[in-house]
Amino acid sequence: MKYEDLKILDELREKGSISEEEYQREKAKILNDDGPRYQTSRPLFGMTENSYLMLMHLSQLAGIVIPIAGFIIPILMWITNKDTNA
Repeated sequence: MKYEDLKILDELREKGSISEEEYQREKAKILNDDGPRYQTSRPLFGMTENSYLMLMHLSQLAGIVIPIAGFIIPILMWITNKDTNA
């Protein structure tokens, strides 16, 4: 992947689309980038991680309707996605 990015960057420099300074700066970014630090997959129902976590916290309010549900639902949500998201 880095090789392809460097090749595209080099082509842009040769065409004159970017300056030598921009080329060097972007090249350094590409070479120093180790990739994502954690897996960024989507949790259950295709929601973003923040939305899913908010739903998990709000699910504790289910205990108002069904007494034990406010404790069990968040745990089940966590168990189903603990390997998918950090």
